[in-house]
Amino acid sequence: MAWREREYHSGMCDQVIELSKDGKSIVQCAAAMGISRQSYYRYLNKPAFKAAHNRARTLAQAAREYIGEDGERGKIEKFSASTYAFHMRSQFRDDYSNDESKEDTARAEAFKEVQELVKAAREVYTPPVKDDAPKDANEAKDANEANE
Repeated sequence: MAWREREYHSGMCDQVIELSKDGKSIVQCAAAMGISRQSYYRYLNKPAFKAAHNRARTLAQAAREYIGEDGERGKIEKFSASTYAFHMRSQFRDDYSNDESKEDTARAEAFKEVQELVKAAREVYTPPVKDDAPKDANEAKDANEANE
């Protein structure tokens, strides 16, 4: 007998939120709801489901972070910090990625901004000139001879 996927209904919003409280992934939520991952992503076009999905991802991340805290405190036997970190980077890329290109871009933008500020400051600021400063090389030579 072929598997038949369920059609979208508003109760799926509550389901995805409830499933995510335990830290379930998108695929785990989809499977528990009787739909494919592709359908899950297609249902994100529905505003109510999109809102539920956003809430669910926050709940899932919070649940996983609690697990990580318990692991760090030694409350979970044989907790693997490296496996946990890998899982968090793959499930919650926006908050746990090691994307150096984002850092490089931000650094370059900040440097460019500073350069623009320095340029603008130079255009506005003129250093004070002493009135008694020599005007040319002969005047400077005369001033040095007078001081001797």
